Amino acid sequence: MAPTFPVPFRAFRQKIADPANHGPKHFSCSRSPYMLNKIDPLISSPNMLLTTIILVSTIGFFILLKNFIFVLKWIFVILLRPSKDLKRIYGSWALIIGSTDGIGKAFAFKLAEKDSYPEIEIKIFKLDFSEGDVVSRFRVMGRMIEGLDIGVLINNVGVTYPGAMYFHEVDEKIWMNLVRVNVQGTSYVTKVVLKGMVARRRGAIVNMGSGASVVPSHPLYAIYSATKGYVDQLSRSLYVKYKQYGIDVQCQVYIFDF
Repeated sequence: MAPTFPVPFRAFRQKIADPANHGPKHFSCSRSPYMLNKIDPLISSPNMLLTTIILVSTIGFFILLKNFIFVLKWIFVILLRPSKDLKRIYGSWALIIGSTDGIGKAFAFKLAEKDSYPEIEIKIFKLDFSEGDVVSRFRVMGRMIEGLDIGVLINNVGVTYPGAMYFHEVDEKIWMNLVRVNVQGTSYVTKVVLKGMVARRRGAIVNMGSGASVVPSHPLYAIYSATKGYVDQLSRSLYVKYKQYGIDVQCQVYIFDF
């Protein structure tokens, strides 16, 4: 008797060569009444087909609705939401590290053009994070900003390689400079400013990260990627720890498209 398999198909018969006897062997399978009783109603029933269509359509609708709400929220945040009164919410002073050019300079001009600051007072501190004793330099900075109601801190300082390099080719002075500026500099500035923010129970810290820290890999810039990964994780941890003091912390991750 031919073997019977529980599959919902018509019976078939096939000849397969037997390598031992060099002759054909016959195999066959037949429809299983048990399986057909379970599956046939799913295929043939109009109600079941309609239910399936409705279920799939409902799932698709909610996915589309979720994406639509995300787009609306993005449009509101970027284009429609009114700007915050940073002076009232956080404090009267903004400290921008690395404000002489690029992103830091743009932050400085954007903050200065607000109507809520008709008379702007500017203080300039000259610090070179890449040279000398970093700790002593930040102690000096701490004395300079003492007594100022710093409500917003923008950590924009950062350096990278002079050019793309394999890890084993990077000179020790280069990667030590990256760690000193990107890691130590960001950490010490944040620590100095945080003390006053905690005492006033308000403040905002914006750290400038990099897309190099979130992409799967950033070849030929391994140490730079690692230092910016530190900035990203530091920001996440500070946000969780200091939100109880009314301090907002975020990391801006940008990617340059060449």
